Amino acid sequence: MELRDLIGSLKSLLEKEKEILIEFPIKNVDEFMEIQEKKRQLLLEISKYSKEELSSFQEEILKISELNSTISALLMNHISFFEEFEKELFGEKLTYRESEKKQNLFNGRV
Repeated sequence: MELRDLIGSLKSLLEKEKEILIEFPIKNVDEFMEIQEKKRQLLLEISKYSKEELSSFQEEILKISELNSTISALLMNHISFFEEFEKELFGEKLTYRESEKKQNLFNGRV
């Protein structure tokens, strides 16, 4: 596959991922996971090219970077929502980010 095609495919996947994440909650988790795997494969292929070869696609790479930032923000919003939901159910003491620090039966520090 040509570099131009790889970058175009990655951009399309990111746009599709963004659309999936905009709809909350995610309705098709399998499609989301499939996109993650395809992205991983495309990134592995793209990483084989040199910086000089990629430099002619700066505009597309900038758009990919912007899409990635948007996707990261959407994912953080999803995590925040679930943390708030968990706090309402279980109290303020435990969130996803803090769960690794807490002593419990599952991590063997009780």
